[in-house]
Amino acid sequence: MGILSRKETLPDPVLSLHLDESCAPPFRPGSVISGHMVLSTSVNRAIRQAQLHFTGKSTTCQTAYETVGSHDAREERSIPYHHEVELFTQTQTFLEDSKLSSKEPCTTHFDFSFPSRTSSDPLLSLPFTGGTTQSNTYRSAQHDLPHSLSYNPQPRGIGPKKYIKRNTAKSATIDYGLQVTVLFDDQAEPYRSDRQTFAFQPFCNPYRQHDIVTTLPMKLYASSRLICESKSLMRSLRDRMSKATPSVKVGGKITVQGHLTQLAVFPFHATVMVSELSGSAIAIESVTMWVESVTLVAVTTYRALKVRADRDKSVPLEREAVDEECIGLEVLDEKRVVRDEGGEKGRMVYDGVFAVRVPSVSPSLKTFNIDRKYRLRVRIAAEMCGMVFEWKAEVGGAVLIGPAACPGGMCKPPKEREQ
Repeated sequence: MGILSRKETLPDPVLSLHLDESCAPPFRPGSVISGHMVLSTSVNRAIRQAQLHFTGKSTTCQTAYETVGSHDAREERSIPYHHEVELFTQTQTFLEDSKLSSKEPCTTHFDFSFPSRTSSDPLLSLPFTGGTTQSNTYRSAQHDLPHSLSYNPQPRGIGPKKYIKRNTAKSATIDYGLQVTVLFDDQAEPYRSDRQTFAFQPFCNPYRQHDIVTTLPMKLYASSRLICESKSLMRSLRDRMSKATPSVKVGGKITVQGHLTQLAVFPFHATVMVSELSGSAIAIESVTMWVESVTLVAVTTYRALKVRADRDKSVPLEREAVDEECIGLEVLDEKRVVRDEGGEKGRMVYDGVFAVRVPSVSPSLKTFNIDRKYRLRVRIAAEMCGMVFEWKAEVGGAVLIGPAACPGGMCKPPKEREQ
């Protein structure tokens, strides 16, 4: 039978997919997708091959519109940017060199499973380089692109030419679904069914759960108040002139868990360490600590459009860009007075734990096109023996997840996870 012309094309087949009762969303890594598919046609047709595909893919798209020209003669052009990357694919062939009768539909069983990990790290491909050793995609929800992902050409030269720009349709998605392809003898291209998608919810650890530690720089403090002498002008002058003034070095660290959860409170661990004591008489009973501010900074690395040359209608090239967005967090605790935890000999350790609330913001996203993580900009202070020490620090590499993505307590603080 020859290939039909467009006018002689036969009606599309009728397809229906039915999942087994045991298959219920949301699906997790390793979850099974099983059921049966029914294929029927209104006329008898010969089939070369019929396949069922289970795929995961990431898609980034943007349409930039620009109006070029003067007020008298304007030309509007759209510049599409659409990029798809296949994360994994599984295929099941259920018909080959067969005939499909109009009186007897074809019914076949299918059985797939979500991979525990994707076969490769989608971020390792260009244009990204370095710093992307984790694997697996992260979210399966719609995710708006940063505002800075905009095609924004600048007018060149002098003249009446004007540019009016607007940008719409900016989005990035990761989706997983089933699609049937049927290649009939009488058609050159296979018939493709609509893609049936599934709600896939990874565990909160496609990135390995870990604690993030940032060291605070050491500061030298010399004062007779370190040996419990009261403050006075005379002692302050003596401290500045004497080489025997008691002294210590004051530093510390900040520890937060690697996963932060939307609309949840996370423990913020601040540690002050006193070391290099100049004498055994130095005694610091307690330290008063407080958090001045915590700012959540969304850091998004993405593929952006490079500015085209004037009147060049080719598809714009790509560049790597970084977008930052700062969100202030609420610190639920005020000042804390903490005592020495009993560190190593010649060192004093003071630990304080503060509760910080995360607002409802966009979750982390990791695809071939986009890598959105968070870092914390922190200002903390500690008062010790009449002296206030202040530090500014950044805690990078945090992953923000939605509340539903944290099963079984995996996102609890480190000590609770170990119990």
